[in-house]
Amino acid sequence: MLGARTRAALTSIALAIALLGPLLAVAPAPSAGADTDAARAYVEATHRLFLGRAPTGDESSRWAATVALGDRGALTRSLAASDEWAGSRVDQLYRSVLGRPSEPGGRAHWVGRIAAGHTLEAVAAFLYGSDEYYGLSGSTPAGFVDRVYTGILGRAPDDDGRRYWVGRLATGATRADVAAGFYASIESRSDRVTALFHAVLDRAPDHSGHDHWVEQVQRLGDVALASFLAASDEQYRRTTGEAPPPPPTRGTGTGFQPYARAGGVELVHPVALVETVGFHESGHDGGRQQDALATAVRPRTLPTRYRGTGSRTAADIVVPPDTAVRSPVTGTVKSAGTYVLYCRYRDDKVVIRPDGAPDWEVTVLHITGVQVQAGDRVVAGITPLAPRATPLPFESQVDRYTGSPSWPHVHVEVLDPRVPDRPSGGC
Repeated sequence: MLGARTRAALTSIALAIALLGPLLAVAPAPSAGADTDAARAYVEATHRLFLGRAPTGDESSRWAATVALGDRGALTRSLAASDEWAGSRVDQLYRSVLGRPSEPGGRAHWVGRIAAGHTLEAVAAFLYGSDEYYGLSGSTPAGFVDRVYTGILGRAPDDDGRRYWVGRLATGATRADVAAGFYASIESRSDRVTALFHAVLDRAPDHSGHDHWVEQVQRLGDVALASFLAASDEQYRRTTGEAPPPPPTRGTGTGFQPYARAGGVELVHPVALVETVGFHESGHDGGRQQDALATAVRPRTLPTRYRGTGSRTAADIVVPPDTAVRSPVTGTVKSAGTYVLYCRYRDDKVVIRPDGAPDWEVTVLHITGVQVQAGDRVVAGITPLAPRATPLPFESQVDRYTGSPSWPHVHVEVLDPRVPDRPSGGC
């Protein structure tokens, strides 16, 4: 049975993540492969843990492919960084600290602060320090301190502690400073670590794990611990009944999240695991500049190729061999098939008219075994274009920024074909 202080920690904003919904217990999955039943069950359990809901069909498909390749941390980190999760945490914070629903302006403000890097504990301290909370405490320093003891530590104050914190207020500390001090205390951190282990793994932490995380949450915040526990081998076994896939030796899971925007076109990583995204100059004058997003995997701009086009008008996305390539954009296939690369090498490509910009073309090169044809509808991160990327028989520029042996890469560019292209010599 958890004690009063641990129960209080479970209801604090730092641990509200654990209250969003029960973890799923699922039967072992009988199959293995790119999108196994076990990986989907884990994705569902993790969405319920962080967001209090099941994933959509697209979310399940995208993240199951990444989880099956062994990268669970990419999923837990993504959910913990989402505006949806931040909004639910702010709502929980308003209820637990102020005893009322959040108002739209305040909710949007705090979601923005979390997106900018503020921890949940910092946001909670600001609300504890608000005039509204002070009024609920009787508008006296002693009443405020007593109420913070109950809210954060789950117990009445001892006489020495009350005198200390009331004295801090009298000597210039703000109420938010006092609340932050409570969160930083070893007592609070210990309670929160214990509560998170119970909430995610349904057990108490072992002694060494407890002591390690009591130190780490001061620097990293509670969300880092929640993400770590949710991505653990233990949690995968609990939610699937199966042994987890081994972690990848290279690359980062993508969940087919966006890596860039070109005008109004959003481009997703076309593969579940990516080593790096190398932007460079397109060979076509109609190439549109791609602006890297925060979810891009190790983005870099490669040295100039003296083509006279924008420095990020094409992207070489380095991917594992023999891994399915999905569409980077939602739209309609304009053409698909084989062409000759550099007048010498056989290669496959797909050209897509993206929804929202049908006069433009999204071209995907360096793939083998095209699985779509003109007129097909494709959905970003869902529709397979080919079973693998094409290993090129020469060193590519992006190979200098990857591990050894080099992985193949998928080339993606957004073109405005109405822009006249300068002759390049031809074959």
